[in-house]
Amino acid sequence: MALMAEEMAYVRRPETEKKGKIIILKIPLSAIPKERPRLGKYGNVYPPDKTRIFEESFRFLAGQQLRQTPPLQGRLSVEIILGEKETMVSAREIEDNGSIVTGDVTNLAKSVEDALNKVLWKDDSQIDFLLAKR
Repeated sequence: MALMAEEMAYVRRPETEKKGKIIILKIPLSAIPKERPRLGKYGNVYPPDKTRIFEESFRFLAGQQLRQTPPLQGRLSVEIILGEKETMVSAREIEDNGSIVTGDVTNLAKSVEDALNKVLWKDDSQIDFLLAKR
C-alpha cells in the first residue's frame, strides 16, 4: 500500500496547532510491534534483536531524510500511518494546551487499551485507528 501525503489529512488536527512547518517522513520500512525488553543473566535489561534492529534502521533512515534539521521542541502533534511497505510520520509543533495530565501519551493510551481488553473489545490488536490527546 503506497502512502500519500494527502492521507495525513485523515486525522483531525488539534485547533491549537501553530502555523509552523510540518515535517513529513516517508520511511521505506513496515513498522513492527515493539517486543518486551529481555532480562540478562547479570540483571541487565536489553531490547530483543528484532526490536533493536528495527529501531536502529528506522532512526538511520529518518536521520538521512532530516539531515541538518534540529529536533522539534515543545508540544507536538504527530501522525503515523502504518503501511505494508512503508511508514509515514508527520510532526508539527503545537501550542501548549495547559493539560495537567503528565506522562507519555502513547503509554497513557496503551494502559487504557489494555484495561479494556476482553471488556470493550476482544484484544487491542483489533484497533486500526487511534486518536489520543492529552
